[in-house]
Amino acid sequence: MAPKDIRAPLSVLGTERDQVAPWRSVYRINLLSNTTVDFVLASGGHNAGIVSEPGHARRSYRFMPLQAAGGAYVGPDEWLESALQADGSWWPHWQG
Repeated sequence: MAPKDIRAPLSVLGTERDQVAPWRSVYRINLLSNTTVDFVLASGGHNAGIVSEPGHARRSYRFMPLQAAGGAYVGPDEWLESALQADGSWWPHWQG
């Protein structure tokens, strides 16, 4: 099975300072899939950005409102310029 075969919506998380999986590389899932992708960019690095539970001080994340699959690709830097920023953990966004 290839990523383009996935039909369920994807929730994908990148972190700003991830040395293992740089967020711009993770963002490329948008080029590899044919489904709706909810991409979120969390503050922090590889560990702190992921394990950023609600109530943790100094955390934030960026996101875009969901759009239907098949829309025009927006590059990572364009996405970053347009993304909304929210304070706190990304976990509530994901739960929603």
